[in-house]
Amino acid sequence: MSDARDPYDAADSRAVPHPVLKKYYESESDRRPFVNALFDNAAEHYDFVCGLGSLGSGRYYRRWVLLHQGCGSA
Repeated sequence: MSDARDPYDAADSRAVPHPVLKKYYESESDRRPFVNALFDNAAEHYDFVCGLGSLGSGRYYRRWVLLHQGCGSA
């Protein structure tokens, strides 16, 4: 059995999530800016998508939880 670790083995906590996706970025050092841009560009749609996913109940649910956990008035 080899001591070498497979960099794509999900059981290895140091594993990268996937190999370099050359279609989107050329090197591992380009991955973080690419992923950050994905999140930055999606951020403006986050509340809308969450609202759809929760059928509009998310805001009311969070307020209810805060009120019932003694966190003051919401």
